Amino acid sequence: FPSHDMGWHPMALLAARGFIGGLVMFVFSHRRKFWQNKKMVIEGIKAGIFLTLGFIGQTFGQSVSGPANAAFITALYVVFVPLVGSVWYKHKIKMHVVVATLFAFAGVVLISVQGTYIVHAGDFLLILGAIFFAIHIIKLSQLSSFNDSLSITTIQLFTLSAISSTFMVVNNINFSFSGLYYVLYGGLVS
Repeated sequence: FPSHDMGWHPMALLAARGFIGGLVMFVFSHRRKFWQNKKMVIEGIKAGIFLTLGFIGQTFGQSVSGPANAAFITALYVVFVPLVGSVWYKHKIKMHVVVATLFAFAGVVLISVQGTYIVHAGDFLLILGAIFFAIHIIKLSQLSSFNDSLSITTIQLFTLSAISSTFMVVNNINFSFSGLYYVLYGGLVS
């Protein structure tokens, strides 16, 4: 995905990606009239907030740490889901989850720590992003009762776009047209 170096601020990228994806999903979900189900809309927005926070951590983290670290560290959400789920649902954390978490963090240290034992600042943002992605997945499990993943995805993508666009307006950030095909790919395919 395009970085700030190509003229795209991370929040502009997220705003465009969310809006394009939301429009595509709306084409398929509008017949369901999901906006009439206020509870689903509210819960979808909450999930969209966690999704947005995950993407913010991932996008800003990647711009500082690089794509290799971003790919590995963001994948830690797989380990964080059972940890966050244990806290969320007040279950005891199983020993194999603790061991897997320790191995995952050891891997993060091995790829993140440079010769002088310096961890990139972006790595912390990537870890936060992975934690928010884990919370997002737990939230989605609660939304399965609505049995309308298409509409919930539409709501989340528009939430991503709205939050990112608000950040852009407050911080006087503009869109760029360089690398637009990457952004279109991100919104249409991803």
